[in-house]
Amino acid sequence: MAGILLACLPIVGNAWAQSVTFGYTGAAQTLRIAITGTYQITVAGAQGGNGGNSRQGGAGAVIVGDYDFSAGEVLNLIAGGAGSSSTYGGGGGGGGSFVFDQSSNTLVVVAGGGGGAGSNRGGGGGGQVTTSGASGSGAGAGAGGSNGDGGAANPYDHGGGGGGFLTAGQNSGSFATGGAAYPSLAGGVARYGEAGGYGGGGAGTTEGGGGGGYSGGGGGSGYLSFGGGGGGSYEASGFTLISATAGSSGNAISVAGNFGNGYISFLLSQSNISGQGGQLSDVGSSLTTEFDGGSLTSDANATTAASFTITGKGGTLNAAGHTLIFTGVFSNANGSTPGHLIISSNPSAGGVIVLDPVGANTFTGGIQVLAGATLQIASASALGSGTLALLGTATMPAELSVTGTTAITDPIVLEGDPTFDIASGKTTTIGSVISNATPGSPAGDLVKQGGGALVLTGANTYTGATTIDAGTLALSGTGGIVDSAAVTNNATFDLSGSRQSVRLSGDYTQSGSGLLVLGATPTMTIGTGYSQLLASGRATLSGALGIDLGSGTYAIGGKYDLIHASGGVSGTFSQVGYAGSFGPYILPSVVYQPDDVYLELSPQPVLVDSGRAYVASRFAINEALFDDIDAILGGDSAGSARSGVWMHALGNFGSANGFDFRTGGTLVGRGFPISPVWIAGFAVNALFTGTSGRYGTVNNTETGIALYGIYHHRHLQISFSNAVGGLSDNFERSVPEFGIGARAGGAGLYDVAAMRAQYALRQGLFFLAPDIEAAYAHTQIGTVVETGVGSLGLTYEALATDLGRISAGITGGMVLRRSFGTVEPFVSTGGYGSVGQCRYSNVETLQLSSSVQTATVAATAAYTEGAGVKVIGTGHWRAEAYWEGAWGDNSSMQDLGLAVRYVW
Repeated sequence: MAGILLACLPIVGNAWAQSVTFGYTGAAQTLRIAITGTYQITVAGAQGGNGGNSRQGGAGAVIVGDYDFSAGEVLNLIAGGAGSSSTYGGGGGGGGSFVFDQSSNTLVVVAGGGGGAGSNRGGGGGGQVTTSGASGSGAGAGAGGSNGDGGAANPYDHGGGGGGFLTAGQNSGSFATGGAAYPSLAGGVARYGEAGGYGGGGAGTTEGGGGGGYSGGGGGSGYLSFGGGGGGSYEASGFTLISATAGSSGNAISVAGNFGNGYISFLLSQSNISGQGGQLSDVGSSLTTEFDGGSLTSDANATTAASFTITGKGGTLNAAGHTLIFTGVFSNANGSTPGHLIISSNPSAGGVIVLDPVGANTFTGGIQVLAGATLQIASASALGSGTLALLGTATMPAELSVTGTTAITDPIVLEGDPTFDIASGKTTTIGSVISNATPGSPAGDLVKQGGGALVLTGANTYTGATTIDAGTLALSGTGGIVDSAAVTNNATFDLSGSRQSVRLSGDYTQSGSGLLVLGATPTMTIGTGYSQLLASGRATLSGALGIDLGSGTYAIGGKYDLIHASGGVSGTFSQVGYAGSFGPYILPSVVYQPDDVYLELSPQPVLVDSGRAYVASRFAINEALFDDIDAILGGDSAGSARSGVWMHALGNFGSANGFDFRTGGTLVGRGFPISPVWIAGFAVNALFTGTSGRYGTVNNTETGIALYGIYHHRHLQISFSNAVGGLSDNFERSVPEFGIGARAGGAGLYDVAAMRAQYALRQGLFFLAPDIEAAYAHTQIGTVVETGVGSLGLTYEALATDLGRISAGITGGMVLRRSFGTVEPFVSTGGYGSVGQCRYSNVETLQLSSSVQTATVAATAAYTEGAGVKVIGTGHWRAEAYWEGAWGDNSSMQDLGLAVRYVW
């Protein structure tokens, strides 16, 4: 294909020429644009008619400029006619030339016609390059029109005004009419003079008529037979003006503008190829639409609807830095083996080849895109069939640009640094394998650009780096890039469509603008339940993490290993988002480890914190047991001893661990004097405790038996006791915001032992009794499981507490003799310290999640005060009532006691 094929313009009748000119015909002409492109338009207005005495009409204006048209647009063309000339009288005004786009209802360009000459005093005025028409010459002449209006005329025996685009020229009485407005634009007629030219020229009498144009020229003055004024010109918005030449006046020394009839010419300046092409050069054997090893090159942007065939020798489309659009079909040449199509361009200037066939390209030899060139398609149907090779270099990419949503199934090979540019809002899915071009060639990189999505579903084997600069690169199904040397994510890397471990042979690096999207389901199995990024190198993290959630019920305590990097993990995601919901009970968090990044599904804090009352209830239980053993030991006032039948009622309330508690119960015992100084006895008890807070109440009961002994000699009393029994728990937990109402019950044992020494000093009515005590309490209860709340029930690990307590105090009072017996009011003060498990941590389990709840089960130290009164009757009965308070470790207790005994 040798030689040069120049820019071609298709016109009505399917004639072809380098440029086309529409001359005066006396009627409107039609042009249908067949090729989209930029057209250079030359529009010339017609000359005004000559007058008597060798007076010349004014020349028409000439306007030259560029304007863009699209294929299919229809233009209405008015080539102005020259005004009629007269041997003795005045000439008619010249017609303007008009280009009107009927498809868009746009006036594109107008060149004004010249004014007709008068018969005596001078030639007509020339066509104007401004939008206003010129006024006629002489006193009383008509004024030129403006803003698209026709020119004026003197009503008495003067030249008619030139027609404007919007309104006609003014008539001069009944002697001469003005030119018509668009779309008629007929020339004016005269009773005794000359007609105006087609295109709105005004008629002449003995005076010249005004020229037609965007605004008409004024008619000439009739007093001394002057010439008419020239019509105005116009250029639309978007019309790029190259030159504008005003027509010279008739009989001027220097002449300019157009003489004779007007005309309109078109030249496809920035060509669009259509079949033959627009300024295309081809290096081959002959001018044809068959590629037989040749190359088609353009030196301008171009479009063609021509179809091409390709022989086994292939062919090359060379953009040469321009954009070439092919809407025809490329197919295999008849009887030929398939050949490939090469897309090339000037590497330093770039260039785009657009394959956008009406239908589908059917050639089967594949496509090679060379460095510096871009192949643009809207659909994979433009690729024909065969391998798509993107053959860039390390510094110059070969680019595939996709402007529509499509799926590519033919193999793709990469070399150097090729680019996939997917338009915003569009998705390209590649189901075939992307591999290196040839063994030994530079490893093929993959660079993702454009705001759209590139989805890979094949097991790709290219070994170069993967860089995501814009839009989304997604792996779906079994899609992988296991051999890619490294992945750099500056946009979006979406693995949510793949539930497998996506392996990378190198590093993964994500910048602050990057987003990694992973997928998860309730199934916590890598490869089937969620996607994982598995890097052989290092994972360097920044930017955002998004997790796309599948439907179903997620387990509280679930854990997903989202990223594992053998070379270690550095950095963190600045933002984490979730598409979907884990449900109302789960609080997700991302946890970073040296080599891993985990997604952990923790329970909403209130779901487990609401169970803290269970371990906190041990405080009330321990206090009740210590109060119980104290009551058995006796000695609250000087000389007290537990002999005979006795009963002791206990009551206690206070706060600890942020909960309110209460205790109470009754002891009944029998003491036996076994010597003057020794009493031995036993007691049974029934105690209860309650611990309550915002989310529920724990009620406990303690039932047991105790043995005790008391040594009492003169001022000294030593007492000891050991009690054992059973515990039962009943926990009612309520979390209204989640609709939870749960119950739990358990059973266990307790063991309490204590020893006390008291020394009582008496002086008259008064006594003072210091004391010291050592006590030990052990409780245990088995695992407790909530019911009535389904999978949201807590399981409480078995509890076992061991506490030691050392206390000391002093009690003082007086002995008052009365007729019914002795009254002993008393007060006390002291304190105690606890050793052992003063704070206890218990494990709660909710589905797969375990949490530790910690509470104080005994104050490590406390200050005590008390007061009471004992009444010793004259008979066998005894009674005692007292109050004691204790404060320590952010806890407070108020203890009320009542004891009654009968001594035989």
